[in-house]
Amino acid sequence: MKMVYNVLLLGTGGQGIITLSKILATAAMSKNLKVIVTQKKGLAQRGGSVVAQVRIGDVYSPLIPKYSANSLLSMDMNETFGYIDYINKDTILIINTKTINDNAFLPKKNKVKKEKIKQLQESIKNNIFLIDAELKTKQEGMEKAANLYLLGVLFGLDNRINSFIKKDDVISSIKKNLKRNTELNIELFNKGIQFIQDKQMSYN
Repeated sequence: MKMVYNVLLLGTGGQGIITLSKILATAAMSKNLKVIVTQKKGLAQRGGSVVAQVRIGDVYSPLIPKYSANSLLSMDMNETFGYIDYINKDTILIINTKTINDNAFLPKKNKVKKEKIKQLQESIKNNIFLIDAELKTKQEGMEKAANLYLLGVLFGLDNRINSFIKKDDVISSIKKNLKRNTELNIELFNKGIQFIQDKQMSYN
């Protein structure tokens, strides 16, 4: 049986999607694991779509097959809808809710999308996590590290990725890839993990 972990990272320019793919790839390579990263950037500097596919383990194709993402981390709700056919009943979805909260004047098409995410949440309610990551990081005094916070949430939620790379591997990778505000970025990554651990404790 092939050992593979597929991460689909979605967002727009400036939300740190490429940075996350580099952090995951560096962590995987530090464990001598095969890793393939595919990046697709629109007009990223203007807030265009940014997609990164990170494949770790026994992989040969650069692209994640349909219905085969182990996890989907989305920094922008609207970017999620174009990639629904990559998920399955076991996919972990972690989605930043900022675009949900800013919907007072959404055009009709986007309101339809909001209904779709509600339907998605109902169908896989145990595996979808909607988090206002920007609010969480703002409370910690750093507005531009929501991506690291959500990465921490992923590592807190999904033991499958931990069988490939560990928390300490990611922290080492953050140190290599982020030379500014390094310790604060690590702190926010850890807080994302802690957020999930606290939730799990409250359920017990």
